[in-house]
Order: sequence, then C-alpha cells, then structure tokens
Amino acid sequence: VGLYASILLFSASYYAIISPLHTYLSSQLDSILGSDTHKLKAILAYINRIQLIVILVIITSITAFGYQLLLQIGQVYADLHEQLILCMLLFGLAIIFSPAIRILLHSTHQQYASHLRVLQLSATTILLVLLVPLYGVTGAILADTLPLICVHTWASIICYKRLSLNPLII
Repeated sequence: VGLYASILLFSASYYAIISPLHTYLSSQLDSILGSDTHKLKAILAYINRIQLIVILVIITSITAFGYQLLLQIGQVYADLHEQLILCMLLFGLAIIFSPAIRILLHSTHQQYASHLRVLQLSATTILLVLLVPLYGVTGAILADTLPLICVHTWASIICYKRLSLNPLII
C-alpha cells in the first residue's frame, strides 16, 4: 500500500493542474448545455487541448526524470519507475475522457453518471481483490485506472449518442 501511495502522489499532479479546467467547465455547463452548443464545443476543445499538453508534459517528465525523483525518496521507490510511467499513462488516458462525466452530471442524463460511478466502484473493488495479490503495485494501478478509463469512455459515448456532443473534440 505504501509503495502504491507514493506513486499516487505523482498522479495527483494531474488533478492539481487540471482540476481548475474541470471546475470552469462545470461552472459553464448549467448555462450553455443544450442552448449554446457552439460555445460548449469551443470550451471543450480548449480544455481538451490544455489537458493533452499537460498530460504529454507530465508523462515526458516522468519518463525522463521519474527515476531520479523516486530515488530521492529511496531506492525501493526508484525500482517503481516503470510502474510510475504506467500509472501516469493510464491516469492521463482517464483524464482525457473525463469531461464527459461532468457533462452528464449537468445534463438531464445524470442517472447515467450515477450508474457509471457505481459500476466504477464495483469494478475497482473486484479488480483490487483479484489483481493486487497477483501483481502487487502494478495490479493496484490497473485496478484503479482501468475502471476509470472504461467509465469515462462510456460517458463519452453516452454524451455523443444522447446529447449529440463529442466531449473529445480538440
């Protein structure tokens, strides 16, 4: 648990940087969702471009300097460099798809977002039980991120089908 927690500290950097973008999106959704599609698409494209840049910079930095950063914590952590890269890649992928769940929460399709979150929690719990004993830290990373990626992907599909809106616009 301690080793995985140290890796999660790095993934928190995504949320620290990207959270204001999602807060801005949420603040705009109530007033423009369903009424000003052009403005919503422009906001989404802007947010998605910034997210992509942030994710690429962080993944590149972690790939280049992650070992040295982990070594500062201790040798046992430095040995987790590959898992750190995997974690950052998968959390980055989850973030790319994440605006869709916010859109659903502010739309008339909130029930989909709620059901998806329950599904995410259930899948994460099951995967933690199955994967951690077999794969350790890597299993925890997969158990945490794969359900998140799936839920955000399904939310994107629901947005596209139910709201005629592509939340992945760039």
